[in-house]
Amino acid sequence: YRMKQIVTNQTVKIPEGLTVTAKSRRVTVTGPRGTLKRSFKHLALDIR
Repeated sequence: YRMKQIVTNQTVKIPEGLTVTAKSRRVTVTGPRGTLKRSFKHLALDIR
């Protein structure tokens, strides 16, 4: 039994004044209120 692979594309609009960087499934968002870092290493996805 194999798990079914789900293929989907989703585009996210980035508001003005924010800087977003994505490197090896780690996303960093920097804006006027600070910096937020989130890791998606546990998920099999491709962030561009």
